[in-house]
Amino acid sequence: MKDKIVIVTGASGGLETHVTQAFLDAGATVVGISRNIRQSDFSNPAFAAHPADLSAAEAAREVADFTVARFGRLDVLAHLMGGFSGGKPVAETDDATFQAMFDVNVNTSVHIVRATLPHLRRAGHGRIIAIGSRLDRTRSDRSA
Repeated sequence: MKDKIVIVTGASGGLETHVTQAFLDAGATVVGISRNIRQSDFSNPAFAAHPADLSAAEAAREVADFTVARFGRLDVLAHLMGGFSGGKPVAETDDATFQAMFDVNVNTSVHIVRATLPHLRRAGHGRIIAIGSRLDRTRSDRSA
């Protein structure tokens, strides 16, 4: 991963922190995306924090454009999507809960893939990694 430019969505918290750190340890430059991400979340000069809410398509386009403008290209999208609202059977899940889970799991995925795919194709060797995990309900940041 040396010298690769990587976007990691949901870059702070739980699994996301470990994935971000693994890319940094491997020599990649990482643009970390989440609603409340801060530059101080990672003490590595190859890390760039970029707060964004990927439930909006325009925010996803801005993330992709920012990355390419700052670093010249995009090599990898690591999309750590996810949210899970368990506890009730499907028949008892209300529409608002379903819509929230659809937004956090499907819409954010479509938005960020749609925004980054043209840049990844231009690189000629771009990769998309998508990982789903349960949302940690103790976190105040419901990351991208």
